[in-house]
Amino acid sequence: MSEGYLYVLKNQHIPKLVKVGYTDRNPHTRAEELSNVTGVPGKWVVHHSWCISEAYDWEQKVFQALSAKRETGEFLRFKPDEAVDAISGLLAGWGVIGTDGLTASARTKAEQLAKAAHSKEIASMWEKVQAGYWQEAKLKGLFTGFLR
Repeated sequence: MSEGYLYVLKNQHIPKLVKVGYTDRNPHTRAEELSNVTGVPGKWVVHHSWCISEAYDWEQKVFQALSAKRETGEFLRFKPDEAVDAISGLLAGWGVIGTDGLTASARTKAEQLAKAAHSKEIASMWEKVQAGYWQEAKLKGLFTGFLR
């Protein structure tokens, strides 16, 4: 199973169209590449992306399900938030994302980040507690013999 990104790009000069696509790289890099094409007004910006397995297959299913909104190629006639809602609804219905809106890959990454942040927070709190006790002990003169 190859992991990639299904994304929705927006462009301020084309407010009623979004570009939906997939990439196996960073979607922001893909948006930059598309912005550098001659004849494209403004820049493409990632409005939303989902990190999922088999992103190309899901992109094709999204295009099929939203064919009535397809303008041309990978362009759909949606405002950006409407596109995200529609695609999220499809992905949830297909079991690709959970009720939290996250894919299994994104949920795992979020949990890892939360654990790392929690560990750092605990370490930081412990350092503060230790520093506080050290300061209190110094103030009370408990370590005067060791501080010479």
